[in-house]
Amino acid sequence: MSASDTAGGLFICAEPVGWPRLRAEFDRYGPVWRSPSGCIMVTGYQKALELLKTPQLTSSPFLQAGGRIVEDARMNALLVDSFALKDGIDHRRLRQVVSAMFAPPVIRRLADRVDRIAEDLLRGVTPHSGRIDMVETLGRRLPILVNCTMLGLSVVKEKKVRNWTDAIIAMMRREQFSGSDVEGLLDFLASLRAGSDGPWLSPLIDSLRRGAISDVEFDASVLLLMVSGYSTATSAIGSTLARYLSDPRARDLLDSGRCTAESFAYEAVRLATSVLTLARRVKKEFESDGFLFRVGDTVLIQIAAACRDPSVFVNPHDFDPHRPMQAQLVFGGGAHLCLGRVLGIVEIEASLKAARLWLTQNPATLEEPVTFLQDMNFYGPQALVFHARQTSAPDQQYREDVAHG
Repeated sequence: MSASDTAGGLFICAEPVGWPRLRAEFDRYGPVWRSPSGCIMVTGYQKALELLKTPQLTSSPFLQAGGRIVEDARMNALLVDSFALKDGIDHRRLRQVVSAMFAPPVIRRLADRVDRIAEDLLRGVTPHSGRIDMVETLGRRLPILVNCTMLGLSVVKEKKVRNWTDAIIAMMRREQFSGSDVEGLLDFLASLRAGSDGPWLSPLIDSLRRGAISDVEFDASVLLLMVSGYSTATSAIGSTLARYLSDPRARDLLDSGRCTAESFAYEAVRLATSVLTLARRVKKEFESDGFLFRVGDTVLIQIAAACRDPSVFVNPHDFDPHRPMQAQLVFGGGAHLCLGRVLGIVEIEASLKAARLWLTQNPATLEEPVTFLQDMNFYGPQALVFHARQTSAPDQQYREDVAHG
């Protein structure tokens, strides 16, 4: 592999064979290097952490370069106003508002509810009909239902919320999307501004009524929850379940009580980070360890590579849930450290708990090998399909009703 093979900054290899080879190739160039395309590649953990905290980098490189997130002007205006793409005073102002929605007391109140949702999704579902996909049944549905809960919506809105979320993602991929989806989403956001009982929205609505944030900033914050709280969570849940279901040694560590579900989750997503790369642009020239960062340079911080840096992680490709959980970049770092990281771990733990319970009640065999795919900048298993080992199940119509919501 040459440096030009990774110039775009997005790469993909199926677990577990590809990553050790890719990491070895990166080690040839050092923790930071310039690719033939001109992009600065950052693959070392310490350097990645340092640069994520560097104020000379902007968090929205492609917007600074005149790019657009989506073609639809109305949706692009909302996505651009997300605090995740802002820096400085505006970022701090909006982040302070949104951070109240992810405060530990809020997440603690949600934790039991998330557990129940995960268990309900698998209750009555069996592989008797031939196959059951954990990524679809649990990994994709749980984050949507949690988002519904936080937005104060009934579970009957699950399909609509997922359709709207999928429409936003389709726009970001430059795929075809329905104009009616955009209109429906804009009407939905307007209804939320009018008032909601969701625990997540109360501080946001209060800030809107006090004039601390604008209507556009309110809508942009909700869209960020819908997209980030779905794509990254789905990938992380899938990767953690894949590790538990396909790695006997890892499974034994958790089942025997030799590690906690939390430490298991952190280590699983370290080895299969949901977000592969974080992009930044240099807005003020600076030098770090003799390397010059010029104004306008695109910096591609390879989170997946940094999380396997051998200078930080002993035997970096091995699953070891006893590593210090704080020594990871799976949720980013610096001023833009992911606000939803605690909720994400709660969802992963709930998924693990529900899947382990399900497996004790449903003898089934996992279809292997498990294939990991890249979807834009997100990384996770395509599917986790189980086949029945014996045929005993409740009424088929009931099973299908539960499986399909």
